Amino acid sequence: MKKLLAFFLIIATLLTCAACGSRKPGNAQTPSIQGTLEKQSYKNEALGMGCLMPNGWTFFEQDQMSKIPMEDGETCVMYATASAREVIRIDFRPMESAQLDSLDLNQYCRDYLSKQDPFLSSEADPVYESYDTISVNISRQPLSGLMRTVTRSDAVAYFAAFAVKCNGYVARITVSTFHAERVAQIMARFYML
Repeated sequence: MKKLLAFFLIIATLLTCAACGSRKPGNAQTPSIQGTLEKQSYKNEALGMGCLMPNGWTFFEQDQMSKIPMEDGETCVMYATASAREVIRIDFRPMESAQLDSLDLNQYCRDYLSKQDPFLSSEADPVYESYDTISVNISRQPLSGLMRTVTRSDAVAYFAAFAVKCNGYVARITVSTFHAERVAQIMARFYML
């Protein structure tokens, strides 16, 4: 009787191991980098944060996001806008562990911000631009970033970028606006999951 019970236990163990081995690795544990949209809320488990958009803001659909210019190797996972002049976006880029470990997040943000066309036109060069280190608190977690201020005779534009490392990716959150105080107001809509 004991031998029969031991035999069944061995069979049960082997079947359990075989079932585990047939699963695709990481499916259950690795959240999608895309995140989820529901009404005015965006949540991203991979990033560990979400944001609640104010009334009047809209999220771009997948077909709209496919038309957004992106850096090589990056995926835009969230794009929200109140108007053509006020935008929030989140981009992910996969990286090897060694690359992530040595990545300077502020330089990563600066490289991106330096390529942004502040007035959606190449007709006039900006007359002045500066970079400032800024910080926001997301659920009382400080997140440092950079803000590029571009001044032209008729307008001032603000571009803020924050980056975090997560699960084999670097994620960059960017805010574009014509009102400096809006950067903090917009980032206050983000929260940790």
